[in-house]
Amino acid sequence: AVAADSGSARPAPLDVKLAVREVRFEDGGATVMDAAVSPPARVEVAGVRLTARDFVWPPRAPIPVQMEAPTPGSGRLTARGSIDLSAHHLDLQVTPSAVDLAPMQPYLPVRGRVAGKASGDLQIRATLVPFGLTARGTASVGDMALADDTRPLVTAARLETTGIEFTWPASLIVDRARLQKPWAQIERAADGSFPLAAPLAPPAGPAGAAPRER
Repeated sequence: AVAADSGSARPAPLDVKLAVREVRFEDGGATVMDAAVSPPARVEVAGVRLTARDFVWPPRAPIPVQMEAPTPGSGRLTARGSIDLSAHHLDLQVTPSAVDLAPMQPYLPVRGRVAGKASGDLQIRATLVPFGLTARGTASVGDMALADDTRPLVTAARLETTGIEFTWPASLIVDRARLQKPWAQIERAADGSFPLAAPLAPPAGPAGAAPRER
């Protein structure tokens, strides 16, 4: 008989368990780049504060989280809710306050330059695998403007919307919208075209890509 080589036996995998009552990240930052939109988006985020409680690994239950962050340009975003790492799911109450819309231009459904300050209160639920997202709540935009390359074509003092129901990627229902002090530059060019139509058209997709559905 030949004795077994005890040195060839593989050690049993470590059964690592971790529990942390509170995890806190202070003054965090990130650079977000997205080449799937046109023009490609690059957003710098700094000053992020994130707190997570009752963190357990392996994950067993949703983790309560709270986040605060300044947004590019101006404004602030706060979020409170839970993240379920095992189910790849998050459920957050998101409150933007005076968020500058200009840095979000690549994600907006028009070609013209958009300006304004957005605020709101939205319940957001998302799954990451497969990706899905819904948002419900209210939102408003102050000092709105839609412009071409040289001048504003549409402005409004404030847009208020209630009863928002959004489902990614292209379903949006609004129960009520109120527009205060709207103004538009309506003119007809010598060739019979209306300059206002071009900024309202959907944006062109990245080179070589199919147009985005909305």
